[in-house]
Amino acid sequence: MDSELRRLERAARGAPDDRAAAWTFVRALGRAGERRRELAELCRLARGGDVDAGHAIAAASPWPRPHKVHGTRRARRAGLRAASDAIRITSAALPFGARLPELVATDTTAVLASEDGLAGLDTERLVLRWPADDPPRRPLEPRVTSYVRGAELLCVASELLARGAKLAVRSPETGERFEETVLPPLESAVAWGDVVIGRRADPDAGRPLVAFDAGDALGEVLWERVLPGWAFQAMAGGRLILVHRTGRLSALDVATGVSRWDSARSPVERRVSLLAADERDILVVESELDPRGSGTVARRRRMRLVDADAGVDRWSLPLGPILRDQPRVAMGADRLVWLRDDPLRQPAQSPLLVGVDRDDGSEAWRVELDPSVPGRSAALAVSDDVVTIAWHRRGWPLRETEAVLRILGFDLAGGDALFDVAERIGLEVDEQEPPSVIVVPLERALLALAAWPSATWVARLDAAAPES
Repeated sequence: MDSELRRLERAARGAPDDRAAAWTFVRALGRAGERRRELAELCRLARGGDVDAGHAIAAASPWPRPHKVHGTRRARRAGLRAASDAIRITSAALPFGARLPELVATDTTAVLASEDGLAGLDTERLVLRWPADDPPRRPLEPRVTSYVRGAELLCVASELLARGAKLAVRSPETGERFEETVLPPLESAVAWGDVVIGRRADPDAGRPLVAFDAGDALGEVLWERVLPGWAFQAMAGGRLILVHRTGRLSALDVATGVSRWDSARSPVERRVSLLAADERDILVVESELDPRGSGTVARRRRMRLVDADAGVDRWSLPLGPILRDQPRVAMGADRLVWLRDDPLRQPAQSPLLVGVDRDDGSEAWRVELDPSVPGRSAALAVSDDVVTIAWHRRGWPLRETEAVLRILGFDLAGGDALFDVAERIGLEVDEQEPPSVIVVPLERALLALAAWPSATWVARLDAAAPES
């Protein structure tokens, strides 16, 4: 491939007026995954007056605009659900660093947790509805769990082995506290309806699971159980799902703490990690370890979809043996979407986006993505019938130090491409590490956020009619 690229480059350079030779070289760079060289060549052609090259650059990269709240820009291709011919993008800088894994949203407000507490973001105007407050006592690391319950926001803010946890019921729109109480120190917490369940940070008592009332009797203990050996927890279909260090799964009734099911113990050493959970199912990765191995490769690995109500497998799919290769998966109503990326792939190789039928695990469709998509770190989300992939990258034509938020959209039913947009991040941050990126589906729009410890960038995508 390198020799072929050199040959095509010599042909293009040897005949500067030969437009066909120049475009043959550009297309070959694209097929080889040489994105930076491809864009540089397009810039060279555009400077020479090639109109098509200018259009190609415009479609691939955003143009710089002033910082702070931006106006709107329209990108070609279909809308969020192929309902229109354009995407309207609005973006803004937020003056605090957000902890994005702890983000919940209503149709009008996104609640972000940061080192300075909680803040409510207006999802339409991209400004703060209410500011962060109640900063934790540093250097202790706060853990915040938020849960939207109808018109209320349930928040559990915990500091490890410190003052304890605050359980507050707020308004998502204004941040106003309707009720508040103090719980014992919790290491982690999850919420479901009127129940909050956490692991009490009390080694002398066996670090028990404790359920608290989040309704009329705010903070009252509903049940308490000592269950040693579990490592992760999640909510699924009114069940508290526990992943044990031995690779076993078990489920408790949220309201009573009574055991609902417990998977059988395995005669071989296993490692189980939780990928996702919803009302119906739990998705886990199970790895059978080789006691004589190095600890980096499993003897057998598979991805399992487990019925949350009964604890039985619906189906399983084989995975590669490398333990650090964790699948990136999002769950829709009828489809499970899998962003597959070989951890050993070469730069010119492409990750895959695969739609999997939730009923039987069969492959419904697959899309080969551009090699520039970081399949192991990109954010992945499913909302209704749209699959979204978002990631942060540095550089675009002639501006290698600038940062861009790239967002792709696909049809959940068939995998058809819906939109491909890139938005310049108008922030200057000192951090060397890349930001955390998350996608938040709304009812008729989409939020994409890139967060550093000191600042956050947010972009909103709406379907819009084409300009006349």
